[in-house]
Amino acid sequence: MIRAAGAIWIVKFTVAVTHDAPSFVAGCWDVEIVNQGETVDEALANLAEALGLCFEGDGLLDSLDPLMMTALSIPA
Repeated sequence: MIRAAGAIWIVKFTVAVTHDAPSFVAGCWDVEIVNQGETVDEALANLAEALGLCFEGDGLLDSLDPLMMTALSIPA
C-alpha cells in the first residue's frame, strides 16, 4: 500500500487482460475478481469499480500489503 497526501490510500493490483471475443476480460491476480468490457479501457474501468465496491469500508485493504513486489522478465 502506498500512502498519499491527505490520508488517501492508493493500492496497486496485478491485473491480466485477455481478449475473449467479442469482450476483453480483466482479472485481478491479488484477489479473485474478474470483469469485462467491450474495450480494454472499459474492462479495466469495470474491474476498478468492482474492486472499489468489494473493499469499500471494510478495512480489508490493510491485509493486502505485499511482502515484496517485483517484475520478472523471461525470453519470448
